[in-house]
Amino acid sequence: MNKKILVPTDFSKNAWQAVDYATKLFLNEPCDFYMLNVFQPQAYTSNDMMMPESPEMIPYDTFKEISESNLAELLEKLEVKNSNRRHAFYTVSQFNSLIDGINECVDKYKIDLIVMGTQGASGAVEEFFGTNTASVMENIRSRPVLAIPENLVFMPTQEIVFPTDFSIPFQHHELQYLSDIAHLTKARIAVLHVIKKDDTLTPEQEENKQRLENIFAEHELQYHVLHDSEVTKAVVNFAESRNSGMIAFLNREHSFFENLFERPMVKKLSRYARVPILALHSSQD
Repeated sequence: MNKKILVPTDFSKNAWQAVDYATKLFLNEPCDFYMLNVFQPQAYTSNDMMMPESPEMIPYDTFKEISESNLAELLEKLEVKNSNRRHAFYTVSQFNSLIDGINECVDKYKIDLIVMGTQGASGAVEEFFGTNTASVMENIRSRPVLAIPENLVFMPTQEIVFPTDFSIPFQHHELQYLSDIAHLTKARIAVLHVIKKDDTLTPEQEENKQRLENIFAEHELQYHVLHDSEVTKAVVNFAESRNSGMIAFLNREHSFFENLFERPMVKKLSRYARVPILALHSSQD
């Protein structure tokens, strides 16, 4: 069965890099790519993934025409540059908000993964995730979200960093997509335990670690411990020092990274401008 991958687009360079990365990551996999553009015929800010702001009200039909025309050009470009017979491309134009548009596509097209380019409201590099991507990661909990940083040059992923404190029992379905990508890329998984004081695991943490080993039984696992008072800094420095190809984290209520999307944390991750971030979610959230 084909993978169903949704790529929201505002027709920017960053959005193009997202679909380009996805086609290369899933080069040998049958995939259906859905390119989504949302629009609203009203005043809006750069927080919306739509057309550039205009000082005058533009009629709905005009917005719809612009959206569909740009999607048609994008589809032509994709078909010219991607001759992979395993890949098919489709376009979706919606009068909708970004979050609602994604949710509708997830349900309608049975989407497996959402891939987004990163761009801050100002286009500044320090806004790594950007308003849109952070919002999608916060609000779309039914599917994994893969954020592709600005100016990324695709390289085969040899290692995926997975930070955790082993405090909550892992569920197989939560980590399935990480397992799938690791299988696809033949990447090892570097389990990174960032601690502040005592590095001794409690019996409960030991049990959760064993659950993780069972889930990733078919993968090469490496365990690492870092003592650092700031989680984000530790993860960033670790991955940069090893030229890791991706960071995956489980964004679950009461989990290690539940506060990741506080704005200061998001901005700190801007230092990690060359590495894709895979946000995994629990169906229990």
